[in-house]
Amino acid sequence: MKILSLDGGGLRGVGQAAILGQVPDLDRFDMVVGTSVGSILASLVAIKAPQNVFVDFFRRQGMDIFRGYWWRRFKFLGSRYDDAILNKHLKKLFPYKLRDATVPLFVVAGDFKENRLKVFSSVDPKFQDTDWNMWEVVRASVAAPTYFSPWRGYIDGGVYANNPSVVGIVAAVKDLKARMEDIEVCSIGTGEIFPNARSATGFLTSLQWGDYLVHAMLDGAAMTMHDMAARTFAEYGAIKSYLRIQFPNPCDFQIDDPAVVEGLLDLWRPNIMEGVLMVKDFLKP
Repeated sequence: MKILSLDGGGLRGVGQAAILGQVPDLDRFDMVVGTSVGSILASLVAIKAPQNVFVDFFRRQGMDIFRGYWWRRFKFLGSRYDDAILNKHLKKLFPYKLRDATVPLFVVAGDFKENRLKVFSSVDPKFQDTDWNMWEVVRASVAAPTYFSPWRGYIDGGVYANNPSVVGIVAAVKDLKARMEDIEVCSIGTGEIFPNARSATGFLTSLQWGDYLVHAMLDGAAMTMHDMAARTFAEYGAIKSYLRIQFPNPCDFQIDDPAVVEGLLDLWRPNIMEGVLMVKDFLKP
């Protein structure tokens, strides 16, 4: 049982996209799971999208979704970005029902009303999720606090599991009846970035604190703890293997700045090439 797990991280997901866009046999994954931008890429894998679509999403749709970046960072009321442009692009990318995924697809979101994790499943035995529009499932998962408004009562899955590896393991056992000892996880991150420690020691405005806490929540607890748990499972033989592909710290690259796309592709070029080889090796029979 080979699982592809994709982290959240906004436009920093271009590193994941660059790797996936160069692996020709993604259909060898037995299931895919994604959080936030990782849910977009996981869904592209699940519908067998052409390889060029992965990076093109960031170069084209991503630029449009996050346009007006410089002034929106200082928006005082409501979410920074409107739904209309995001929804338009998601509808065009995913004109399917969740049940139409060609490989079991699991998308992580947060239940805003119940304050708990929500995992949408394309193979939900109760059929509560399968009739959802795929674009709406993804829209729920990318509703990062302060960036986009909640969707149908759900918010960004990164609040609970920005690295959804453990979620994928649980889903494989629970929904696909896989044996723990047969599970292999290939987890791809979006860069080891944490809030600048110096900024936390001085005076911060409420807007700066909000930005700091969102990043600390997504990149810290919701990513690090899940990564640690998955590594422990592999180390003690609970699962067969856990491959973590991560990128070096991209410093001040913001998750909603369109300028990061080409910058990260250049910065991470050696890491992307290595990541492609690692995924190809992971998928060998």
